[in-house]
Formats: sequence, C-alpha cells, structure tokens
Amino acid sequence: MRHKLGIGRDVGGMLHGVLVAIDWAHLAHVNGEGVEKLAALLLRHQYPDAWQINPSQGDGGIDVYRRTPRGLQVWQIKRFSTPLIGGQRKQVKQSWSTFFNAHPAQGTPIHSYTLVTVWTPTEPAREWWNSKVVSGATFPVFWDGDLFFNSLDSQFPHVTERFLKPDFLESSLMAKSVLAASPIEGTDGLTILDAARRRDLALASVREMVSDHYRIDTAIITTGSKTKLPLDQLNPAGVQHRVTAMEGGRWHIESAVPRGRQSLEDDPITLDVQFRVESGSAEAEMLDQWDMWGAPLENVPAVVRHSGGPFSNPGGNEGLISFVHVRETVDVPGRMPDIVLCDPAGAHRVRFNIEERTQGRVGGGRRLVAVSRSGLLRLELRLGSTEAPDGWTLGLNDAAGLDPRRVRSELAALDRLSVPIPETVDPAHRASAGGTPGTSAQADAEFKFEVRLVLDDDDPELSVQELLATATQLSAPPIATWLLQIAEALTVLDPFSSETFAMPDIGKVTADQLNDLIWHAGIYAGESETITWEKVTFTVADGPSLATAWQANADGYLVETTCPQLALGEEVLTLDWPYARTVRMPPLPLGLAEAAPGAEIAFYPGADNSMTIGLVAE
Repeated sequence: MRHKLGIGRDVGGMLHGVLVAIDWAHLAHVNGEGVEKLAALLLRHQYPDAWQINPSQGDGGIDVYRRTPRGLQVWQIKRFSTPLIGGQRKQVKQSWSTFFNAHPAQGTPIHSYTLVTVWTPTEPAREWWNSKVVSGATFPVFWDGDLFFNSLDSQFPHVTERFLKPDFLESSLMAKSVLAASPIEGTDGLTILDAARRRDLALASVREMVSDHYRIDTAIITTGSKTKLPLDQLNPAGVQHRVTAMEGGRWHIESAVPRGRQSLEDDPITLDVQFRVESGSAEAEMLDQWDMWGAPLENVPAVVRHSGGPFSNPGGNEGLISFVHVRETVDVPGRMPDIVLCDPAGAHRVRFNIEERTQGRVGGGRRLVAVSRSGLLRLELRLGSTEAPDGWTLGLNDAAGLDPRRVRSELAALDRLSVPIPETVDPAHRASAGGTPGTSAQADAEFKFEVRLVLDDDDPELSVQELLATATQLSAPPIATWLLQIAEALTVLDPFSSETFAMPDIGKVTADQLNDLIWHAGIYAGESETITWEKVTFTVADGPSLATAWQANADGYLVETTCPQLALGEEVLTLDWPYARTVRMPPLPLGLAEAAPGAEIAFYPGADNSMTIGLVAE
C-alpha cells in the first residue's frame, strides 16, 4: 500500500525531491490504533524532546506534546479516514473539552494545538471545527490531514517501513551493504580517503535504521593503553557504550544514544546478571561488599543477559563483569570541601571532595569515597547500614605527577593529626588507617580527630553539618613519612629550576636518591655545611697559567660552583642556580707549572682543611 508520487536522485545516491505517500485510510482500517502509534513515533523523530502520553495514565486530551518557551505544543491524533460522522465529531469535541479544562483553563501556557486525522478536512468541516469546537481558543489551533502524515513519512521513511514491514530492515541492510562492502578504490577526482568516507556514510545510514529509539554513534579512540578502558573519554549520561579493543592501544566505541526523552521508557535497557562465584572466595567477598555498600566490582565471573536497546543479547554472555563508578570532578576552583578531617579545635585540617557515592542493595548503607585536594589521600566512609557497623579507612593514591606543594601541605597537617601506629598492629593493616567511629563522649583519649560533612544540597539524606565520626586514633600509612620528605624537598628546590617539579613514582625512588635530595634541599634552604677534606685531583688544561694564578691567589680561596642534576626514580631534576664548595687556597702542587695538558695533579690542604658548602647568594 505504498506508492511514490515523484522521485529524483543526486550524484551521491541520496534521495532528493521524494514525496512518498501511504494509504493511511487502509492502514487505519486494518491496524486500528497503529495509526496513532506510528504518527506519534514519527513526531518524536522530528522533535526529540516530544513526549507521547500513555492513555492508561489519563492523557488529558493530549496524545503528543513538547515543551517550548511559549508553552506546550500539543497534538491530538485520530485515525479517522473518512468524513466525520456524529460519533466521531463527538470524540473530537470531547478530546478538546478534556484538554481545555485540564490545561488552558488551569493557566497552562499553550504554544499551539493540532488535531491530526488521516482524512483531510473540507472547508465545511473546518468551519464546524472553528465555530463549534475551538472557538474559545486564545492560541493557534490547526486541523491537519494526510499531508501531515505524508510529510513526516517523507522525512523518516525507514520508521514507517519498519513499522509496516517486519522484514524491511533486513532488505534495507542488504541494499546498503552493497555500497558499504564495495572495494575502496580511488578514481579521477576521488581519493582513497574520500571513497572510504563514502563507505562510512553508507554504514552510518545503516546504523540509523537499526532502532526507532536509539541512534548508534561510532568512534575510534587512541589512548596508548592496551588494557585500560577509555572510560574518562565516554559520555556517561544516559548513553550505553560497547567498547572493543583494537591493536596499538586503540578502542572502537559504539554508543547507543536515546533519540528522545521517552526512548528509555519505550525500549528500556536491562541487564540480568547471574554471578558465578565460590563461597569464601575473594570474588564472593567482593560481591558481599557490593551488596552491603555498593562498592564497585572488578572482574567477577558472571553470565550477563542483556535485553532492550540495539545491543540486546538475551541469550547471554559468560565472562568477567566489573561495575566501575563514574567519578565526580574532585578539584573545581571555588568548590567547597565536602569532608574536612580535623582535630576538635579545627586547628589542623585536611580537606576532601567526594568523588564516589554508592548505596548498598542490602541494609541501605551509604558509602562515600573522598579524595583530598592534592589527589593523594583517599578517605572512605561507610555509614547508616542496618546490617553492618559504620567505619572508615584512610589510604594513599598514587603520588606520581602530583603537585609537591599540595602534597606537603596535606601530609604536614596529617602528621600533626596523627599518633604513632602501635607496634602490636598487624603489619597487614599498616598500609592504611582505619577504625570504627564512636561519639564525642567515647573519645576520651588524649587525642581525637573528627570527620565533618559539609552541607550537600545534592543529597538531602546527607545534608548535615554535624559530627559524623570521631576516633581516638589516626595514623597515616608509614610511607607517608617518605612522601612528606620528598614533597618538602621538592617544594624547596622548585624555585631554583626552570622546570616545574612533580612528585615521582615512589616505588622507583631509592634510599640513596632520597638522601641526596634531602641534602640538596637543605643546602638550597640556606643551611651551609662545613666538612674536612684530604685530597682533590685536577685534570690540567694549561699547567703554567694555572700555576701563575695559583701563586697570585695564595692567600685567597679556591671555589667550585655546581648546578647539580639529581636522579629521583626515573626522573632527572636539573637546578639552574649553583651552590659552591669553598676551601682555603692549598699549597701549590709540585709539578703544576710543568704539567702537560691532560695531566692529573693532586693537591692537599694546608693548615686549614675545612670545606664550606653553601648556596651562591649572587
């Protein structure tokens, strides 16, 4: 029942100037409410923000609407395909009355109201409509006929075809695949890249026909990592992604993007997950933590059945499943801290911003993960479960690349808040601090710290400024002392270099490198050092000239200046400002005046064998 009234094609093979008509009267006769459903679907393709009303919910005289700055734009769709008789006119009047009383009469702004029927109204019918039905309207009203349907169908023919012909998608895919699968060859005026682009466009048009409710967007992302998914480069808001690894740290991304606000309601995406874990295993413990607190899962064996959306796979896939939390932005200029770790008087503070919020499936426990402003410290709070006690842990993130000044500030504050870890603590627990919160009355030890949550408008259940937790003991992980020493040293040395120093990979820093860094930081902080010396060896370039200069400065000083380069892990730090080693002029070495170029000459101290090492002031 489909026929074309006119057709033309451009050189690219795309339809141009096509007017396609449907026998809507026949469709209304054989398919009942299908006309309303198809018309609403076409409208939602034209207006992605349009919303179709479910009659079972009470439509208020509206089938489809969209919100505009001027008010509601409303469509009422009827499948009438012949001139209206008494009962049909009564339905039209009743729909208008219901709409008017429910919306304009209640003060709702209206952009326009359109009655849509398959039958195109005659002039007498329009006169009845204007005088007997909508005469009280103060906003634009329209009555559209089959041209309305044909216009939408000409814009979205694949929607109509798929609705009317279940085998349409298969035949269309076959036709478009001819172009998509043809060899990519350059011709006169058409490069290989242009030919490939045309094939990509053909494939894109195939994907466009796959679903009425979702668009399929594709991309290739290069990250350099062969194992880490590029989650930080994906849009998380209401979009489903299918990510496939390629060679060379590249990832193929397919994204199912809802076409409109109602897409998820009409074609919801669901996952049915059956976990395959053994009791008592590490995976089972991880699953318990997810159940209790919503803690993310990682590589847990499961069978996943995926229904809804274009990537549906109800048969299921067996593999490893991970639930990765999409992290919030931590360091936003001007953002108030969500959590402050401080002593009761508030003299020493470490500020944190929440980057994860999860809730347990069992017991309703809330889990908050917050990261300090430097990015180094990670605080996790577990609160409010009916099945498990409250608790907290404090640990360290990877320090590599962080700002030493921020790290120094936070670790110095943490050091003032901390008390030593008792020797009786199990070494397995020394990597992080942790404990069970009590109350102010219980915290009667010599020291205590408090966790306070700043007002959070986005989460009313946690919108408190009161004390959340207290404890009588806070201990930084032992490696924090080493990190603090590095951060303090880099903060001192940074002004003396044209480079901007960052925290190193702590696992690759040796004890000798750390000692050397701390020693140089002391010198550049203005702490001169005096040592004794016994022998120095020179490689001579011009012996006679050096001997003459030596004798002329016999009562002076011998000064060596150095701009050092310091190894720290795999990095090399270069300082542009020199420091000096200074000694009293030693006696003239024997044979210096006769030394040939390249000769090595040793010299020894006189009565004063002291050497002063210090920063060159000017």
